[in-house]
Amino acid sequence: MAECLEIAVVTQGKSLDETMKNLHEAVELHLQGEDLAELGLAPNPTLLVTMEFDLAHA
Repeated sequence: MAECLEIAVVTQGKSLDETMKNLHEAVELHLQGEDLAELGLAPNPTLLVTMEFDLAHA
């Protein structure tokens, strides 16, 4: 599962690559048509991703 903390976006995928692709798409769709400056975001915002792993299953 992936969650964007700055905006209300949550997604998931079967792999890390799929999850990241889905997160990128979800953020794009969420921000589509929005005035990014009004939201305090740069014109081309960058996703910064932090991951947590359960070491018991690593």
